[in-house]
Amino acid sequence: MNVVINAAWGSWYPKGQKRMVESLRATGYEGDILTWTNEVINSLHKDEHPYTMKAAAFAEAVKKGYTHILWVDCSVYAIKNITPIFDVIEQKGIYFWKSGWNLAQSSADSDLQWAGITRDDAEALHECASGIVGINMNIAKARHLLSVFMEANQAGVCSTSRFHDNQSKDPRFKFARQDQTAFTIAFHKSGYRNDQMFDQGVYSSFPQESYSKDVCLIVHGL
Repeated sequence: MNVVINAAWGSWYPKGQKRMVESLRATGYEGDILTWTNEVINSLHKDEHPYTMKAAAFAEAVKKGYTHILWVDCSVYAIKNITPIFDVIEQKGIYFWKSGWNLAQSSADSDLQWAGITRDDAEALHECASGIVGINMNIAKARHLLSVFMEANQAGVCSTSRFHDNQSKDPRFKFARQDQTAFTIAFHKSGYRNDQMFDQGVYSSFPQESYSKDVCLIVHGL
């Protein structure tokens, strides 16, 4: 069963959520959508740390029996039917795309210590953009990825500061990225490779003057 999930917390996010849902329907998506707005979803969601919402939302979707789960951020809207992305999730077990950073740049010392990854090794690991993430619960490797992500959330990876805040003295470190860092750690610790992330502009894109025929989702905040 396919489902799109999203949670919105304060600021402009509820408006973005509404735009996202309306764009999915307008472009022909007829599957289920689960959304939460300004509410604590479950015990995995800490209201003082909004980035814990994703773990909570995935947990709810799994509990409801969904097998093909696609998180879509409030900053995203559809320009085409998203069926091709669910096809990728069915065929490959996951859908991830590259952020352009590496894990050494976006992991606090505490993140890497928890993961058992050195910053030197992290430098070779592409970071994923967690605004659009797909998991196929029928695939053992993908289930393991989500399990590691949940463990990372519980360990506090999704609760770090969004700013540098001296979370590492290593000059490669720029900032921690919470759920993005957690998903990236889970991706690599589950045995997935850099080349199994899609490039920007394939299925998902930031705003451009023109898009490839495959692009379904645009990341563009309100």
